[in-house]
Amino acid sequence: MAASIKVVTFDAKADALAVAAYFAPQIKVHPEAFASQSPNVLVLTGRTESKVQECISKMSARYPVVKYIYLQLDLSSLAGARSAAKSLMANAEVPYIDILVNNAELGDGQILPGRI
Repeated sequence: MAASIKVVTFDAKADALAVAAYFAPQIKVHPEAFASQSPNVLVLTGRTESKVQECISKMSARYPVVKYIYLQLDLSSLAGARSAAKSLMANAEVPYIDILVNNAELGDGQILPGRI
């Protein structure tokens, strides 16, 4: 059976929210999307530094002008979130945040229920 294709068009009056809402299931944000735009600083967070450093190493090879910073962040508790915020605010290399993306899901892809 042939797959059906649904064609959707957006006119000049369509706003970004409408487009993002329509394509939400297909949108996957990867840190490389940000690194490729040559930000001054890219802060990557995670609970396990070795996993984040692996990502930083790969991106550093492709985008060497970017300054990468690892920030330990465990959103399973409010204390973990506060600790990360305090650490980030004390980091002179990060005077402000332009974009903040939070991937709030469990390791198996399940959305994390309201824990904070």
